[in-house]
Amino acid sequence: MIKAGQTIVRLDPRDMRLSDSAARYQFEASKANLSAKRADFKRFDELRTKNFISDAEWEKRKAELALYEAEFESLSDKLGVISIRAYVTGKVKNLSFQKGDFVSTGEKVVRLIPLKKLNLKKNLTKENKLLESISGVKIPLSALINGSSVFLLSIKNYDSSKTAGEGVVTKKVVKTSHVDESFAFIVDGIKVDDIYVLSGGHLLTDGQDVRFSY
Repeated sequence: MIKAGQTIVRLDPRDMRLSDSAARYQFEASKANLSAKRADFKRFDELRTKNFISDAEWEKRKAELALYEAEFESLSDKLGVISIRAYVTGKVKNLSFQKGDFVSTGEKVVRLIPLKKLNLKKNLTKENKLLESISGVKIPLSALINGSSVFLLSIKNYDSSKTAGEGVVTKKVVKTSHVDESFAFIVDGIKVDDIYVLSGGHLLTDGQDVRFSY
């Protein structure tokens, strides 16, 4: 079963295959890391079923996995990997190629049978209604650190003519109500008007002085 938005097949362009080994190593390392995180989450899922861990701990692990999945998808896109994703939840009927085969432009790669006979517009409407029903401050998943914290920015100096300034970052523990491959919804820890670090938070430390720009 493939969920809507989930990657079905990845196409490796020839220009990436012939690029330097650093890009290839980065991609393979990220893929291996994601596989390890999925295995860890499966173990925590089993522990939750047996009531060995709390729902809060399980939600934290789920958010961490979603973050790693989003980072891997982002890296794949940056390196030129073409990801074919499911537009609806369904089953893969057949794959026209095997791993390592060459695919030409215009060739059919995969056939997806929708779980329900819904058109794309209805599915998008349903997804939008779901997101509207979720409470919390909506932030990009890249801003969430290890599924449980966000770096907030306190401004010291700001030059409006350059839209830049200086400030200090504070690591804030947050609670999520929902996490998907693109966004996290925060119900405790930050407010709508808070300024937070959008990406690269894993490189910062609590109380660090920073320079910023909009």
